[in-house]
Order: sequence, then structure tokens, then C-alpha cells
Amino acid sequence: MYYYRLQALNSVYGILEVDTYKLIDAYHDDIFDELRTSINPIGKYWPKCHGVFYDMTTTDSQVMSDTPDIFIWNNTSLVLSPRALKLLENILESFGELLPFDHNGEQFHLFVVHAIAEADFSKSEKMYDEFGEIGVKHLDFYPESVGSKSIFKSNFDHYRHLYCTQEFRDICIQNNLKGMNFTDKLNSRIGETM
Repeated sequence: MYYYRLQALNSVYGILEVDTYKLIDAYHDDIFDELRTSINPIGKYWPKCHGVFYDMTTTDSQVMSDTPDIFIWNNTSLVLSPRALKLLENILESFGELLPFDHNGEQFHLFVVHAIAEADFSKSEKMYDEFGEIGVKHLDFYPESVGSKSIFKSNFDHYRHLYCTQEFRDICIQNNLKGMNFTDKLNSRIGETM
């Protein structure tokens, strides 16, 4: 079975900033770690908030003029435009939680992925240098652990990336959903961006 690692096109769309202070007020300082590692719904206290895509290559916080259809936020949450949500909702709904936010007068959604797949340790290996872990050298998943999940995360890489199946990738590509690349190279280094 083929799996893909999702890569946000940060060089094109920047980074998404969602009302940080509202999220911390509604939850606590660790909300971003909790969102990344969560396997249970946490949207009970989700505040009404908005998001903005900022250029990450400048120090003066310029707002990006182009908006992606699908993107990654906080490592393991998808950002879905109304169009992307309509196309992907049926294959996503069982594997996470939708949390709304406003972007330029439209209702976008964060899809917090709760589904986890277990790494096949006989085919997976981490990378280290003299200071400690620096990434994943090889990664594969037990097919029975992935099962019917169209999108998932893994504790093998400390919840740093999202992974998907061929079906998810094909829907995005066939419908020209812009904002991400899909790579079949599941290896990664801590801190890499596209």
C-alpha cells in the first residue's frame, strides 16, 4: 500500500496564524501540543476566531495575497477552504474533528487529525547526530494499523507530520486543490519546510 507525507507549501502560502490568544484563553498554554497529539475531540471550548496567512520570509508580517485550498497548521491539522471541505469531508469525517475559523469573510476549517497509525519498526528507523534525534531515516506503517484511515499521524515522528493514502492524494490532485505537495518519501528532518 502507498502512503504519502503531506508537505505544506510554506514558501508560496506562508504560515497560518489563528487567534493564538483566544485559543490560549479558551484552553491553556499547552493547547497547541494538545491539538497536535490529541486522539479525542477537544472542540467543546473552541472560540470564534479568524486566521490569516502571513509571509514567513519577512520580518514585517505581510499578509499573503493568495490563499491555499488545503494546508497544514500546527503539524497535524489540515486547513480546509470551503471547496476543500466539500470535496474531502466524506473521507475525513471519521478520523478527526472540524473546528471553524473565519478567513477573509469565508468559513474555513481546521481538521484536527485524531487518527494514528503505528510504524512498522522492522522497516522504520530514526536519524541521530551527536546531539540526539534529528529526524526519520526510514518509515513505513503496518497496513492493518492504517486500515481505512485516509489521513493519519504517527507517534514515531513525535506527531511532526501528516500522512495520507492514495485515495486522499488522488482527490486533492484531481480537483486541483492547491497548497500542498505529497511525497512518497516518508523520511524527514526536524525543521524542514517547503
